[in-house]
Amino acid sequence: MEVRVDRVQCVVASVYIPPGEIQKVQVFSEQLAKVCHAYEEVLVAMDSNARHKYWDEEVSGSGTNKKMGDMLMEVILDNHVEVLNDGTHTYHKGDYSASWI
Repeated sequence: MEVRVDRVQCVVASVYIPPGEIQKVQVFSEQLAKVCHAYEEVLVAMDSNARHKYWDEEVSGSGTNKKMGDMLMEVILDNHVEVLNDGTHTYHKGDYSASWI
């Protein structure tokens, strides 16, 4: 969705990538590249079900969510975007909490 505030035009998006859907990270990468090329200001709120040590200190192993996190980190770097999650847990279920973006 395009949003204009005063003279600043921005694209705002909400993205959900289901758990284990590695191919969706690639689709997101392609779409984000197009949007970042066309617009100077982009804001994406997302639940990617991806884990990476950059935003989740407790991530370990080589599971699908970690692979998705590694892929998402490349997308972030390739498009020069910034993760605003400061490591605060964003997912809670019972005694389990995790930081996912």
